[in-house]
Amino acid sequence: MLKLNFTAASDRGLVRGNNEDSAYAGPYLLALADGMGGHAAGEVASQLMITHLMGLDKNPGDNDMLALLGTVSTEANWSISEHIKQHPETDGMGTTLTSMMFNGSQFAVCHAGDSRGYLLRDNKLQQVTKDDTYVQSLVDEGKLDPEDVTSHPQKSLILKAYNGRDVEPTLFLFDAQPGDRILLCSDGLSDPVTASTIETALAAGPIEEVASRLVELALRSGGPDNVTIVLADVVEATEEEIAAAKEQGISNPADADTSKFAATAGISEEQAAAEKAASINPQAILVGAIAGEVPEPTHPDSAASRAAALNRRSQVIEPYSGPTTAKGAPRATLSPTGGNPTNPVNGDSGAAGSADGSSEGATDPADEEPRRPRRRFFGWPLIVSIIVIITLVAGVWFVGKNYLNNNYYVAVADAATADADAGAEEATAVEDESSTPSESTDASDAPEGSEAAEPAGESESADAEAAEVPAGQEITIKQGVDVELFGRSLNQPYQVACLREDGALQLAGASCPSGTQAFTLSDLPPSERSAVGNLEAGSYDEVQSQLTKLSERALPKCRESTTDKDKFRSTPGIDCREVN
Repeated sequence: MLKLNFTAASDRGLVRGNNEDSAYAGPYLLALADGMGGHAAGEVASQLMITHLMGLDKNPGDNDMLALLGTVSTEANWSISEHIKQHPETDGMGTTLTSMMFNGSQFAVCHAGDSRGYLLRDNKLQQVTKDDTYVQSLVDEGKLDPEDVTSHPQKSLILKAYNGRDVEPTLFLFDAQPGDRILLCSDGLSDPVTASTIETALAAGPIEEVASRLVELALRSGGPDNVTIVLADVVEATEEEIAAAKEQGISNPADADTSKFAATAGISEEQAAAEKAASINPQAILVGAIAGEVPEPTHPDSAASRAAALNRRSQVIEPYSGPTTAKGAPRATLSPTGGNPTNPVNGDSGAAGSADGSSEGATDPADEEPRRPRRRFFGWPLIVSIIVIITLVAGVWFVGKNYLNNNYYVAVADAATADADAGAEEATAVEDESSTPSESTDASDAPEGSEAAEPAGESESADAEAAEVPAGQEITIKQGVDVELFGRSLNQPYQVACLREDGALQLAGASCPSGTQAFTLSDLPPSERSAVGNLEAGSYDEVQSQLTKLSERALPKCRESTTDKDKFRSTPGIDCREVN
């Protein structure tokens, strides 16, 4: 007999001002909702979803778990819709959902959005849910490599979520096995932390330690979003648990805890069972927005956490209070003229001509107090300057990094632009020189050795020479800007342009897939080649549009020539492009 050991954890992260995630972990239900909408109350949407779902944390028996999850999530969506009607300012709020219901042998899954469900089985991690995002649709259509998803500028565009409008979640079942480890997580973990790192962290240690480790990994990776995690281990129930369940006449050992709850609360088991059925399962764990205000966790000491702390907390410097005694009283201070110490407690500064020899000009220490802050005043400009500099540097870094990550341009790999332009100009000039004989092709009917045959031979030789474009001039997309700073390039290869046999454009990661070949300068008419290096940088969509237009102007593929006349019109790099 199988049961679940479970836990959950959530953290606001290092950037967000509040936590919009809500999650629930219980013996029969695991659920995570990532609220969306920011000021439009994304945390309200996630709480509404989890509040509806946690009523399903009961032994489902023979009931249809998929129907239960689908129905209750739809009811939660109606509640979101009603809330938006009553509070129009929250229009735009919504939530993702990844939930699993367990009956002792199977998991039922209800999923919508970009939160994820993972299964670790035999130390191998597999993602059991599929992101409902635009970039995932590109991957499914073969238009984007999976490894390029995290760097795509539209990776955050969600196609399916609970926002008060009709939505069809993904519903499916999968079998459970002893030793399985289940992970539900928001994109605050899956975006900054790689799948291989998650796999390594999941494979070792009890789930409580693993949950803390995963949250820490997300924070050390910058903590750009709320981080929420639900973990569960599928384990065999012990003989003692099975025996206790049989004594209570229940089918699942997880329900045996009702008696423990009753004993702790001092009520009857019947009343405990009724309260358990009517409210939250006493074993359950709630985290995130639905858990209410919780103490701020200690974040790891990293550059990101220190910068975020500066942005969130105002810096307060306590004023200097002067020297004190061990008991906290002000110390006696010497008078300006020497003599005995004066006592600021009783205000006795020593009378003129007194027996203790103190001078008449002795100064009351109270008169010295206004002068003391002058020593501390110089620290304020320094503190303010440091904070301003750090804020400016962080702002410039963030803006610059964001610009580099979202700026793309068309480039020619492994060849100087000047060489490409020169080759294009030479090819254009030769093509112009050869235009006369190509137009008067009737002269080819003259007898061999006649003067009419000589221009064609000279033109053919010139065309072949013009077609010699340096190898390796592949057209690519680069991310960043075409600039070097302190000897370091501010760009990186993003995708390569490929042409199918029919001339259609296809973009790929590091190399062209089977059935395509690299799109090079020699595939373009000579007159078009010089324009490649002068295309404007911009968004990914703009650069993709530029490449599409270039591919439409590509030369037709070369055909096998049967006559000298056809051969003259099928010169690779001039009249046609070679297709391997």
